[in-house]
Amino acid sequence: FSMASKLPQQKLDKLDRLRKDLRNKHLRIRSIYKFLDGCGFFTFPLMVMNQLLVAKQHGLIGDKKPFVYMPEDQHYHDCTKSKHKHSKSSPEFWEKWFQPVSDTDWRNVDESDVWEFTQDSILSLHYHLRGIHAYPYAVDKSGKNSSWITSMRSRAVPIVKEYIIPQRQHLEAALKSFRHLFRSSEKVFAIHMRGTDKFVHPKVNPELYAIEVQRYLDEHKNAKIFLATDDKSFIDDIRLRFEDKVKWLPAMRKLHNILYDDKVDKDTKAGQVLQESLLLALSDELVKCWSGVSEFAVYFRRTIYSNMPPFTRIVDLEAVDVMALSSVPTYENYAKKLKF
Repeated sequence: FSMASKLPQQKLDKLDRLRKDLRNKHLRIRSIYKFLDGCGFFTFPLMVMNQLLVAKQHGLIGDKKPFVYMPEDQHYHDCTKSKHKHSKSSPEFWEKWFQPVSDTDWRNVDESDVWEFTQDSILSLHYHLRGIHAYPYAVDKSGKNSSWITSMRSRAVPIVKEYIIPQRQHLEAALKSFRHLFRSSEKVFAIHMRGTDKFVHPKVNPELYAIEVQRYLDEHKNAKIFLATDDKSFIDDIRLRFEDKVKWLPAMRKLHNILYDDKVDKDTKAGQVLQESLLLALSDELVKCWSGVSEFAVYFRRTIYSNMPPFTRIVDLEAVDVMALSSVPTYENYAKKLKF
């Protein structure tokens, strides 16, 4: 697939003229500034992936390798400044959580030796129909079914495998936590329930998750459940239904959106999100809603954990073909019943 068929001819012509010059410089990958006040943790690797996807498609990466530079203030990172310039002695957002996309260190690159996509271009790439989406946006009018998300995964996985690798200490921490929660002989059924910060799509009724959990427990009586969620009410609900079979990571959870609460330590927030995604990826089967957290778990299982067997099953509860099979009422009706 290629974005070229959708780009205006004048832009393609300009790109052809610039290609040689761009290949002789480093691509500096940036954040979308308009998103800094509201985007979740995994929006940032998606920004990186879509910029790399287009740069590779159009032959814009030469001998000088790309690098990520994301020093700005956002809900998962505080910008470190020294004498009105970003401090070179402190890590920016990307290098705290992910390995560099190349052996090029931004600290050692002269400003005259870099190029960037414009902010408008980065924003366009993020929403482009031929880009990588972790879940459907408004532009994806016809694409909210299982085949759509499967096609997105086929686009994402090669880029993730080559470039999007968590730092070793975070991988080691996830494995240690997983082994602490579960015995090696236990089957682990993972569910991701996005709650307080879910606004692009409606929340999913917990009853849908409970049906899938019960199905799995009927097949694997001694299985355990790993629950990843930002919403304390979802932990209370699933724990009430399945008691001591349910395990989760200790984390800061509230009934309101902790993402936007900058009184909470930002590194702690970011670390918890990444750890939950990695533990989801280590499980045997996954039931999920539309979310970057669990979608990246799918990517990670196929890349950094590719030595493990594939998930026995992935259920995307918000895919329209999956929803069509359910008679469970909406989350709103569920919440009214419980007087949330």
